[in-house]
Amino acid sequence: MMDLTKAQRKHLRTLSEKAYDRELSQALDDLFDKFKVWQKGNLSSWDLNQEIHEFHNGRSRDLYKFYVMNYDPIFCVAYALAKEIVDIEDVEKNCRAILQPKIEFIKSE
Repeated sequence: MMDLTKAQRKHLRTLSEKAYDRELSQALDDLFDKFKVWQKGNLSSWDLNQEIHEFHNGRSRDLYKFYVMNYDPIFCVAYALAKEIVDIEDVEKNCRAILQPKIEFIKSE
């Protein structure tokens, strides 16, 4: 990680956790919709179980690996900003310049 102050590292970790929570919450909302379909009788128990399995081994695992295992809070926050998961107003001014080149790179991809 770049030469960040302790306060900057903590702030970026907090923003990364916020982004992870938001993405995971959205993914869980999508899974919850499957439960509603099942509850109405329009999806079998087996199919719902498969949806849960795919969620666990797919989106949930991908988010965990991105935000926790390959942990680079600068990249995670830049990604979250580029994808509008968190807002630039959430970022302390002393961290914005650090993030800008990575945000631009992610947006260009």
